[in-house]
Amino acid sequence: MAQERTKPVDVAVVGAGVSGLYGAWRLKEAHPDWRIVVYESSDYRTGGRLMSAIPPEMPHVPAELGGMRFLNTQPIVAALAKHLKLTILDFPVSEANNIAYLRGRWLRRSDLTDPAKVPYALGTQERGQPIGAIMEAAMETIVPGITAPSLTPQQRRELAQATTFLGRPLYEWGFWNVLARVMSFEAYQFVADASGYDTTVSNWNAADAIPWFLEDFGTNVKYVFPTTGMQSFPHGIEASFKTIQGEVLLNHTVTSVSRQGEKLRLHFNARDYVDADRVILAMPRRSLELIDLDAAFGAAMPRVRVLIESVSPQPLFKLFACYRVPWWRHALLNVKQGQTTTDVPIRQTYYFRTEGEQPGADPKNTNSLLMATYDDGRNIRYWIGFLREAERAERFADGAAGQGDEQWQRNRPTPAMVEEIHRLVAQVHGLAPDAVPKPYAAAFYDWGTDPFGGGYNLWKIHARSADVAREIVQPDAALPLYVCGEAYSHAQGWVEGALETAEDMLQRCFGLGPPSWLHPSRTAQKGETTTESATLRF
Repeated sequence: MAQERTKPVDVAVVGAGVSGLYGAWRLKEAHPDWRIVVYESSDYRTGGRLMSAIPPEMPHVPAELGGMRFLNTQPIVAALAKHLKLTILDFPVSEANNIAYLRGRWLRRSDLTDPAKVPYALGTQERGQPIGAIMEAAMETIVPGITAPSLTPQQRRELAQATTFLGRPLYEWGFWNVLARVMSFEAYQFVADASGYDTTVSNWNAADAIPWFLEDFGTNVKYVFPTTGMQSFPHGIEASFKTIQGEVLLNHTVTSVSRQGEKLRLHFNARDYVDADRVILAMPRRSLELIDLDAAFGAAMPRVRVLIESVSPQPLFKLFACYRVPWWRHALLNVKQGQTTTDVPIRQTYYFRTEGEQPGADPKNTNSLLMATYDDGRNIRYWIGFLREAERAERFADGAAGQGDEQWQRNRPTPAMVEEIHRLVAQVHGLAPDAVPKPYAAAFYDWGTDPFGGGYNLWKIHARSADVAREIVQPDAALPLYVCGEAYSHAQGWVEGALETAEDMLQRCFGLGPPSWLHPSRTAQKGETTTESATLRF
């Protein structure tokens, strides 16, 4: 590190997630003579909240412990996928034959529009409606005209920000609060339970929540994913960056940033430091809070802190289980792919792929991957005891010949956690625990832990998101210290949000133009809103 101090750094990027690597790559392409270094705290990986772990004996079926998909209508990430030459497939979600286990009743997703079967006391106008239609009607009541097919996402955001509801600006309302005024509590609970998500309908900024929710409504909107995993985005960017002499250094945890004459000094854990002309902090709220920025911002720090605290990190927990056969396909269940939802604490189950069905795989290999739980919000508390135990207890012993990659091995759960997941998965599928095969391997990740603090971020009530998103990119106009990432975007929870803020920073603060491979698409311009949501289809 002593030698590192003597090397001039033109741009230091802190955080090797999507936004950090992307910003570094684009700057290096524009300024080949600049020394640009990305510093990452992890001692073994890059990618941030994209983690495509490779399970044992399933090299062609990545387990998406982090982000797992994107929308085909998101312009930057869709164009980037083409530029990186990633093979993209549709990501199935709401299949009609999949299960909804709600209030102790075992239903198929197609049953959710049958008033006689739905175990919720819905209002007259709510009965028989898909949960997407219930939500769309509620949002149209709150913001008249918001679902018009002619509106672009930007126009929806502007309309929501300008709307008043019951005499108060919409941005001063919580999403749950306004929904409670236009739909029954039973309908609200039905949407939350049947969608599998708690945080998306929680009490975050209503003026941001409504246009965010409408992003996946549309006749042409669908979820897609790269066959090699979502981590292919940061890995592909990193490879391109390194090809043009960009540098990525692991195991470099920045503890503080200070001024050193006309330069900025990054201080690391081991009392070492590096001076740079410009610094980019490519990270979410909690990661920013772990770095002492007082010496850098000085008297401006109280205002900067308000900007940083304008979003709330959202808990998110996933666990994947590997099975020797896709048992969910047998005649009784007849489930092939997509999502099952429930109000018990596993909340969502996704049926991922079978190894032998993938191109280039051994066709005799029937090993199959199940996302056994995808949990956010209040149900995370159910797992607290297991998660704390995981910090010190023995790990679930893989019954596999191969061990999977390092990301899988480092994130194996405890036997107790796997046993409880197994019990709940059986319950949701209407089976006794001994009727479901035991998994031969498992891995999990709790994104609420440091340095991330949450799986994604949501705008707080009262935050003027358009103003904050613009200001936080360079909080002090006189200081070359920048912030980018998903947290302060209008596409929170998406890779698109990370790229969106990075592009804004590059164009406004560094004077770059859009990349040559980025072309506006028609689907990105129009919302084409219908009662069909890529998530809330049934």
